[in-house]
Amino acid sequence: MGAERASKLREENPHPFMMSQNLKLALFTAFTNYLKDKAVSHVIVGDVSGYPKAIGSDVDIVVSQDDFERLDKLLLEFARAKGVDLVQVLRHEVSSAYYVISQRALSERTQGERAYLALDMGSDYMRDGQTFIAAERFLAQRREHASGFFVPEPRVGFIYYLLKKVLKGGVDERQWAYIKETYAEDEAGGAEELRGLWSEVLSQKVVSSLASDNLASFQALMGDLEKQLPKKRALLPELKRVVKRVTEPTGLWIAMFGPDGAGKSTIIEALETNLSPAFRHVLRRHLRPHLGKKPKASDNAPVTDPHGEKARGSQTSLLKIAYWWADYTFGYWFQTLPASVRSTLTIFDRYYHDILVDPTRYRYGGPKSLTGFVGAIVPKPALTFILDAEPEVFQARKQEVTFEETARQRTAYQGLSRRLPGAHIIDVDREVSAIAAEVEDIIIAHMVERTRQRLS
Repeated sequence: MGAERASKLREENPHPFMMSQNLKLALFTAFTNYLKDKAVSHVIVGDVSGYPKAIGSDVDIVVSQDDFERLDKLLLEFARAKGVDLVQVLRHEVSSAYYVISQRALSERTQGERAYLALDMGSDYMRDGQTFIAAERFLAQRREHASGFFVPEPRVGFIYYLLKKVLKGGVDERQWAYIKETYAEDEAGGAEELRGLWSEVLSQKVVSSLASDNLASFQALMGDLEKQLPKKRALLPELKRVVKRVTEPTGLWIAMFGPDGAGKSTIIEALETNLSPAFRHVLRRHLRPHLGKKPKASDNAPVTDPHGEKARGSQTSLLKIAYWWADYTFGYWFQTLPASVRSTLTIFDRYYHDILVDPTRYRYGGPKSLTGFVGAIVPKPALTFILDAEPEVFQARKQEVTFEETARQRTAYQGLSRRLPGAHIIDVDREVSAIAAEVEDIIIAHMVERTRQRLS
């Protein structure tokens, strides 16, 4: 059933990449025009060869230090003026911030395609507190690209891109082609930039690799290039940034509940794809954190006979609940929360509170008061989604329990929604794309409000 519904989702939205690219182009154009209107001197750095029609992952933009300090306000104003969602702000360097903006274009066919545009904005190009290229150098001799946005002069664009790849420790053939292209625009200037960072001998080896178009020889130099770079850590500013990242995690964790046949797996699969641009990582968990255990495919395997085994005895059930409490509590502190700090979207397919609805499924034979007490004290997701429909809808998809049991569970899940924070009841008796779009919009609305509060 899950594969069938996933296929249906693709049929409902057959050209998501093309549509999202058109929307990204509209967001990109609107934002760069907004910077011009606000007299924000800026350049777009990195490989812009496909811009603006083919924007890859994120757009790297350099502004002056003064403008960088007012970026939060500018982004909030832009979002409000243009009806755009400011979803995410991530401080990954003292002088850099990663913003994610989003907008949904309403469409009857696609239930409204949503596009995301990541803006990696900064002033000086820094790594670990070491400044390599000052913002003024990027902006001093900027030029207008044929498509209407600004880029730095060739020698600065060349050394920035090469330096970035050295610091990241790798370069592929496409990136190498762009390095060669920018170097060829100003070979004398590019060679001078190399000597400003590395020794004469090492700089000449890089020039030789470029002249002979020898990617392998350049890759062999990358270790030495990285070692010769100056290293300095600005401890206090970096500490402040790290503390803010920990105290204000940019990730999110949610949970999905519903009777068998609700389509949890299919909706989660859609969310994993749709929401990935708003986060650095997406992680899926089934029921528990499983602290210390690597997720396996079998963890997400469907249960075909949830009531097929008899309940455990009272003592065994008490031990099970104690183990679950430990897994959920320590799993939060040592797994879920650190993942959120790393800007991860963690999606739970069911969560602890599922045992309150269906103790038989988990072979629980202890007192209900204990499961309720533990449910009140375990860490809870920021958002929970109760997938709801008439019992006939669930039974038409799966008949793993009786009709009466499905009806009972539906009522119990509705009651559960009143006990959990950020709970939303979602009607699943409709097209998968419409369900996924509603859940996605609820998550985005939560993140927009969170971002607004943090920036304000």
